[in-house]
Amino acid sequence: MFWGGFALSLLALKPSIGLPILAFVGIWLLFRKQWSGILGIALGCVALLLIGVLVNPSWVIDYINIGGDSFSKYFGLHPTLWGAVDKIFIQDGRSLMAGAIICLVIFMVEVYVLNGKRFSREPLDAFASILPAGLLIAPYSWSYDQILLAVPLICLMSRIAPWQGDKIAVLFLFGIVALSIFLVLVAHAIHHDVWSFLNSFVVWIFVLRLIRRDDRR
Repeated sequence: MFWGGFALSLLALKPSIGLPILAFVGIWLLFRKQWSGILGIALGCVALLLIGVLVNPSWVIDYINIGGDSFSKYFGLHPTLWGAVDKIFIQDGRSLMAGAIICLVIFMVEVYVLNGKRFSREPLDAFASILPAGLLIAPYSWSYDQILLAVPLICLMSRIAPWQGDKIAVLFLFGIVALSIFLVLVAHAIHHDVWSFLNSFVVWIFVLRLIRRDDRR
């Protein structure tokens, strides 16, 4: 668990999506009382911090400034809940607050789910839930970051196949791919890919639905 946490700390190299994911992982490890995993994440992040300091002692401040500028410059253009909420509350002036509230709700739901007994014996299920949730609440990200959805998709197919059969599992994957292609066409038509957040949202909902089904069995 220590070295697993240490390896996961590499996600901090892209803090905009890495920190939300690491926060969820840390909470999951806390619920499981896996202190060595938490220590691995902490030491890994400290090591990355110190390596960066050797190159540029003020890199943290520089990154915060650059990250803040990127969030402001591209706010409403990212395929996250922040971008989607901004498009709904366009020119309303309340999109920032609404986005914060909705992301907080998603965060609380995910924390509640991670506290379930199922995740103590099924780590893959935990990460299948964590990754799309992290992508949803990330301050900013781009569509290519959704490559992380490969993990929950593999998890979903491995659960759907013995439940509904291989054909249904394949149809499910084709459905997700079709949704992604459709959202690319939408992005081309409206000149932004905000609505591609639905990829992460749909996968997250399917994972939660599958977990709920398995808990009832």
